[in-house]
Amino acid sequence: MKPVLPACLFLALSTSLLHAQDLPPRVDLRQWQTPVRNQGAQGSCFIHANVAAMEAAYKRLGYGDLDLSEEFSYYMGPALWLKTKAYNDQGHRTGQMRVPPLPERETGLPFFDFAPQSGHLDSNRGSFPVLNLPIPTEREFPQDASRYDVPFSREDPQWNRQRVVNNHLLESRRMPRSGLTAPLYYQIEKITFLPREDATRAAAIEAVLARGLEVVWDFKMQGDISGPVWRFAEPKNDQGPGHRMLIVGYDRTDPSNPHFLVKNSWGMEDTCIGYDFLAYGEWASYLESVRPPRPMPELRWIGRWEVEFGQMPGQLDLYHAPSLFQQFFDADAEKNERGEALVDRRLGTLFVRGEEEGPAFRVNGQMKPDGLELYLNLSNPDLAFDEQSGDRITLRETAPGVLEGVMHHAGGATSPARARLIKVGSGNPVQSAPNVTEKNDPAEGPMVKAPSGSDAGLASRFELVRERVAKEHPIGAALSAPQPCADGRGWHQPFENGDLYQAPGSEPVAIYGDIRALWLNEGAERGRLGYPVTDELDGGHGRRLSKFENGLVWWHPERGPRVEMATP
Repeated sequence: MKPVLPACLFLALSTSLLHAQDLPPRVDLRQWQTPVRNQGAQGSCFIHANVAAMEAAYKRLGYGDLDLSEEFSYYMGPALWLKTKAYNDQGHRTGQMRVPPLPERETGLPFFDFAPQSGHLDSNRGSFPVLNLPIPTEREFPQDASRYDVPFSREDPQWNRQRVVNNHLLESRRMPRSGLTAPLYYQIEKITFLPREDATRAAAIEAVLARGLEVVWDFKMQGDISGPVWRFAEPKNDQGPGHRMLIVGYDRTDPSNPHFLVKNSWGMEDTCIGYDFLAYGEWASYLESVRPPRPMPELRWIGRWEVEFGQMPGQLDLYHAPSLFQQFFDADAEKNERGEALVDRRLGTLFVRGEEEGPAFRVNGQMKPDGLELYLNLSNPDLAFDEQSGDRITLRETAPGVLEGVMHHAGGATSPARARLIKVGSGNPVQSAPNVTEKNDPAEGPMVKAPSGSDAGLASRFELVRERVAKEHPIGAALSAPQPCADGRGWHQPFENGDLYQAPGSEPVAIYGDIRALWLNEGAERGRLGYPVTDELDGGHGRRLSKFENGLVWWHPERGPRVEMATP
């Protein structure tokens, strides 16, 4: 039975601190922990630690072992982010309000392991992940290293063009619809930071653990980490790289070996740190409360829409959800030109005829559970973030992926307005709306065509595999037809929640989930494992495995995936 929850899920902490002698010699909160995750190649420890604490909090409230999507926070936080400030010559955010003019981008970039500029985005991703942007489960937005593959470096000036950024941010394989249409989203309600010096004080961390709450611990990645208990080994380097883990208990029953129990996002079980290792501490925090899970219907409007507004065709890229980021305007006490508190109304950009070099207009409005309200000013392509001027367009959902409504012109006349959601990267419509011409987006290139000649039957063989695998693991809709792999040896077909591959001389097989993520980190078909040659198989005792040309990948429900290379 689903637990009945109060409006606020508050995990109360006493305001008085216990002295060390009043605390038990051992506290172990591992009974509330979900299986250890592996962050893979992404530098997402700051999110993993907080999500691990979230999962424990929800488990204490009766939700069982949730597997929440760290990657949704890591990718979607920057993707939905709106640049609202000018930056100085050093690339740091200033206090000056600035609306980036077209064609300049106004969104963040999740493709690189760094915060694009300093400011609220750093806090949204680093100190306070999942506080502002709720997340779905891993099933709905799975970890996928290929999501961050891009064709040019972060220094390339193309990243400063809104349409180019949208072509990658909104691509269907990177932003699966399942992540935007999840039944429930989970969120932190309140994070409390201890005084900075308490990150190095065992008694302060023990006091939080003794009250039944895990401690999110930031530290400099130093010392001796070779043994079962990590130890202090050299003076702290304040300029060195950092890491974040979740402290889930302590044990000082043996005075010669006091240590903390730690959950580390490297896929490692039973990590411990000695009390002396606390010397590398930077910050310590804990979650006071989490919010009741809730639907977020407004997220399903994020994406690319092919539209007809009156007689004007175009593509409307929606990449910002105002309701999620209003608090940042409030925190800065921003005012508009009339001295009013600034309200975040930005939704995205309309590209007339879908052409990057053609006319384009910023679009404001509201995302509602049943549709959209848009403001499009053909006399002012660079609307301020809160401006509501020009033509007002009201759209309501008439079928999945289809919106219809009315365009109210500033002079009083009206015109029909229609929109349909399309899959970025494939050119295929999710759903066709009446009287809207289907076409490929020139910025995305031509559609991938099915193989012909001797490989004409490949598409049907791939479809049979998809049908077989879908009974156990729904991999969603195809994002393209089967296509040659980059090494020229085999074939590949991407899906929303997995991939199908055919190795030379073999039949197509499916790969998905944590095994797929590890394989991609290993270099995919061009890595040491080579192509997958079986679907995911039952390995007994809750384990799973996939066979590859040159080895195996085993998955354990508590330890995650690991590689086992074939013996030469």
